[in-house]
Amino acid sequence: PKYFHKFVGINSRLDTIQAAVLLVKFKYLEKWIEERRKIAHFYKKFFEDRGLGCEGMNADCEIKVPMECPYSRHTYNQFIIRVKKRDSLKKFLADRGIGTAIYYPLPLHLQEAFSNLGYREGDLPESERASRETLAIPVFPRMKKDEMEYVASTIVEFFRK
Repeated sequence: PKYFHKFVGINSRLDTIQAAVLLVKFKYLEKWIEERRKIAHFYKKFFEDRGLGCEGMNADCEIKVPMECPYSRHTYNQFIIRVKKRDSLKKFLADRGIGTAIYYPLPLHLQEAFSNLGYREGDLPESERASRETLAIPVFPRMKKDEMEYVASTIVEFFRK
């Protein structure tokens, strides 16, 4: 299954044609990053204004959003929220036509590929909790305002039902 690993491997899918395409697209990268950052800031403010969102994994709120340190710049290739009822929220959003993703359904220390390291469930509780609570919601360049509002308001609806 996707994101479950039996072997340690290498992801090296960049061939010459893909490299050529990337060189053409490279000039748009900064613009795309800024578009993603605007969407991320919209989500953060939307959830915070409704009393549901906050930054920081130790914060006490329904929707934990990515934290951005003042000395760095987040590109928001994904916008990952952390919620206790992740699987229910994922289904709720899917039923309303909103795609989401779970990138680490099983933390790396529990993957078969790393079983030789001897970790067991409970050894890294924060990683295990994150694997149960994190969900990527839509963030992509050229995402329209009404799309952002639909995603965010549907998430708020889930918590208010």
